[in-house]
Amino acid sequence: MRLVELILAQGVDVVMIDVDVLVLSPDFFTTLISFEENMVIASDAREGSYNDMQHCPASHAQYQRYTADWVCAGEFYMRANQASVWFMREVQRLMDEFTITDQDAIQAILTGHTQVAVPQSRLRNETRKGASRRPSNAWHKPLWLEGLGAHQNIRNSQGAVPMNTPMKEEMWDKYETKQRSRGFTWRMLPVQRFGNGPMLVHHWESTFARSPTGVVAAGVRLRFGEFLSIHSNCYAKQWMASMDKVGSRCSCPNGLRGLSKPIVTAPRSRVLARNRWGGLFS
Repeated sequence: MRLVELILAQGVDVVMIDVDVLVLSPDFFTTLISFEENMVIASDAREGSYNDMQHCPASHAQYQRYTADWVCAGEFYMRANQASVWFMREVQRLMDEFTITDQDAIQAILTGHTQVAVPQSRLRNETRKGASRRPSNAWHKPLWLEGLGAHQNIRNSQGAVPMNTPMKEEMWDKYETKQRSRGFTWRMLPVQRFGNGPMLVHHWESTFARSPTGVVAAGVRLRFGEFLSIHSNCYAKQWMASMDKVGSRCSCPNGLRGLSKPIVTAPRSRVLARNRWGGLFS
């Protein structure tokens, strides 16, 4: 997040995508930059048939409703302005102060609650090194999802996970006021176009496991329906590896030659920056 902040401060727009995001269309970038908001960010809502209580308790059909406003820190676009720089600095401040991930910090500033983190506070009279932690009093208690196994319950903590820990009203009111005063605006991208792990599983047979089809003037081009990208998060990579899916277009880079040029794999997340004249560099 610090790198994103520094690039924005130089007047350069940023597209941030994790290494497990697969860009499926050249329209991906043009669609992102077509929005007027300071930030457009992918949804990480749990939708569809994906149901893996062991690795993603929120994927169960009865729990999916609690993820409707979840966003994904691994896929977003930000315009270079003072409002965006302020936002990224606040994200880093929350991460440091409450020991939470960038995903939970971004979620909290945008919607007033974390996803799965319980924000922590450092105990008084403790040094920074090796400091003890406890749940912060600046936040309310989280929801708790019970595991659905025969012996999984909140009392024995087996299969139970915290979820959507909300800020207390004073903190959330402060962030809402700051967003308005700074002029910060944002939009969540539709998961039906910028897909995540649950969408990958749900549309596997109908979309992502099919052979390349369709011919255009430039040659053979893959058809992924309305999807501009797909993010194999939420244990989807392990799900793919555990079954006979190695010949699919999602696991075979050579099968993606019909797409426009920049589909990139890297050992870490990549930051793609768009300068004010429209050029892309990384």
